[in-house]
Amino acid sequence: PWCSPTRKKKTETCLSANRDDTSIKFQCYHAECAVKGLIRISDRAPLRLVENVEKKQPAKMLSDFDSIEDRHLEWLSNRGISSSTAHTYNLIGMDVGGQAVVGFPYFNPDGGVVAVKKRFTGEKRFLCEGSPSSFFGIRQIKKGDDLVIVEGEMDVLAMAEAGIKAISIPNGASMKVTEGKLDPAEDTKFKFLWSAREYIDAAKRVIIATDMDLPGEAVAEELARRVGKEKCWRVRLPDGIKDANDLRLSVGKEAIRKVTETAEAWPVEGLYDAKHFEKSVWELYEKGIGKGESTGYESVDDIYTIVAGQVTIVTGIPSSGKS
Repeated sequence: PWCSPTRKKKTETCLSANRDDTSIKFQCYHAECAVKGLIRISDRAPLRLVENVEKKQPAKMLSDFDSIEDRHLEWLSNRGISSSTAHTYNLIGMDVGGQAVVGFPYFNPDGGVVAVKKRFTGEKRFLCEGSPSSFFGIRQIKKGDDLVIVEGEMDVLAMAEAGIKAISIPNGASMKVTEGKLDPAEDTKFKFLWSAREYIDAAKRVIIATDMDLPGEAVAEELARRVGKEKCWRVRLPDGIKDANDLRLSVGKEAIRKVTETAEAWPVEGLYDAKHFEKSVWELYEKGIGKGESTGYESVDDIYTIVAGQVTIVTGIPSSGKS
């Protein structure tokens, strides 16, 4: 089907087709595509498409969903998230198969809900209605603010509890760093980043606070390559802490503020800070400059010795005693 090359999980069911004696009905289950139609079966003619592909349904409004309820807020509270933060980010309460689910809405510029990420409260399981293609939480950001990028919606909420406005990537972390040119027209996997380019350009710093595991490090590298490493800073979480929400539960709000405020400038090739030279400076202080090979003159050795493997050129004005 039309959408197959853009699907994240190629193993998921993509197309269904039901055939009877006269026709084949087909439907794609990819939310961003959702094409369906009817093909007539004829003994005298080849198969032909007789029904046009249906267009995507327009975005829903927030009022089309149920309001979040106490049972959903209780689950969030156990995760360190207050009801005020839940309402600020327009979280949705719903039931799926008799289980309570918290929904994280993604909006288009007009305020329509184009996708809802769903987190089950009874187990760590996720569903998604629609296809999110923007940062979660971007509506709370003002142009010119530092951009703090995390890996999940719950991390955005944990940051908010610490007084930090953050945004999260919509489709999880990359498993590895990819190679190739970064063309916004072809870089569909990071469409959410290019769509927020005006916020990135206006920000003084882009602070990347993705998870500390291998996928988190990979997506941090991918983001920094696209934003520009000279503008990026990296949050380093304490050992044993996976993400911002884990830090909120394990240590507290103040710890989130501290790791964000002490984020490290992204390493740029050819630029070094004092820490890079600390070891060699202490070695010089404790052991001195050291001696090379003798020049053969003790009076010269006091100020200069020969370093093996290097070329030394000694020069001076004419008749100054070079010989």
